[in-house]
Amino acid sequence: LKLKKYMIRIFLLVLLIVLVSCHSHSQKEREKNFDIPLMTKNERLRLSGEYDSLVSLNKQYYKKAEQEGYEDGKALCYINLAQINISLENYQKSKILFDNAGKILKDSENNIHKAIFYNNYGRLNNELGRRDKALEYNNTALSCIQKVTGSQLKNTVLYNVYIRQGEYYVQKEQYKKALEYFNKARKFDDTGIADCAISDYVYMHK
Repeated sequence: LKLKKYMIRIFLLVLLIVLVSCHSHSQKEREKNFDIPLMTKNERLRLSGEYDSLVSLNKQYYKKAEQEGYEDGKALCYINLAQINISLENYQKSKILFDNAGKILKDSENNIHKAIFYNNYGRLNNELGRRDKALEYNNTALSCIQKVTGSQLKNTVLYNVYIRQGEYYVQKEQYKKALEYFNKARKFDDTGIADCAISDYVYMHK
């Protein structure tokens, strides 16, 4: 009887390891085939201000996520569309899109997606003049991303979190903290934006 119980425990342990391994592999495949292509194309179009193309891209990927049953993928599309509406100052529509993403990510185990959500939701709050809330959501994003291992998106998300953190501290006139986060962002920056932020800091405050 003891041997039987022992064998059952071993079987359950092996089954758990297999399930966790499969889940991790599935997440990496989704990141490679969905998340990274979407976020790369989205950022390129966002920086060039091609809003119509951005909307089309995210609608296309939303349909793909729906077909594949990829709920987190749908959340990423909602977040990207919410960002477009922030840029266009359609804050109410942006809030609705963030709410849709938040409902999906509430039960998600993917800390990369949660970090992206909170970082961008912080931006909306900042635009609405809620500086403390913006920083609070940004700190939540930082907490989420620090839990992530083995993701190709981690450094990109870290850069975005740090650069926003620096901006919020500038607005709060906490310039030393702002410089600290701009320097952290610089380690992951290949755009030169962090260098520009540091140059502005030096010009304005030194």
